[in-house]
Amino acid sequence: MPQMQSTGKAAVFYIDYEDQQVLQLIGAGQTITKNAAKSTSKGFEIELAAKPVQGLELIAN
Repeated sequence: MPQMQSTGKAAVFYIDYEDQQVLQLIGAGQTITKNAAKSTSKGFEIELAAKPVQGLELIAN
């Protein structure tokens, strides 16, 4: 009897931006570049995958 295969991945991130520039939409397809000064992005990500039976793969992220 075949066994179920499963995998898992995880990532944690922290990004600290200084002197960041961003695009701002000002009209139909028109943008301008603006200074955003400082910003941070932080979070995590998890991905799980399992093959409970042949021909079926379940993925969650």
